[in-house]
This record gives sequence, structure tokens and C-alpha cells, in this order.
Amino acid sequence: MLALTSNALLILVAVAAIAWPVIGTVWWHRSVRARRSSVGRTLAGWLFAVVGQLLAIALTFLVVNNEFAFYTSWTDLFGPNVAETTSIRSQG
Repeated sequence: MLALTSNALLILVAVAAIAWPVIGTVWWHRSVRARRSSVGRTLAGWLFAVVGQLLAIALTFLVVNNEFAFYTSWTDLFGPNVAETTSIRSQG
């Protein structure tokens, strides 16, 4: 698994954040030329926009987190796994 502060994760999200709008634009242009359903094209356009925004927010979070080290690991960010920390105690 990629570490939260690793450069590999930062590069992966940066490439995705840059490539996603390009892919969406190319797809949109081709779907307009092919005269596909406007409802499907509209929903897909919204999907591309929302995912693009989420990728931009994730990239911003990763850059700021790498700079200021708010969270150093996934456990810091999400908390400990409940299944790993919970133990059953018997009384008696």
C-alpha cells in the first residue's frame, strides 16, 4: 500500500488529476460528434466534472499534508482499525 506521505502517491494523484480532464474532454468531443444520447452525455459530463474536482482536492490535500505533516500515516488519518484493536475479554 502506498504511504500517505510518499512521493509515489503524490505523483499518482497528480497524473490522474491532470489526465482526467484531458480524457474527459476527448471523450466529450467524440460523443458530441457521434451524436450520442444527450442524457447519457450530460450524466457522464457531470461524472467527469465531479471526479476531476475530487482529484484536485485530493492533490491539494496531499501537497499540504506532505509539506506540514498533519497526518503521517493512514492510521493517523482514519484512526486505528476497530477489528485490530477490539479484544473480547471473558469475566470469570
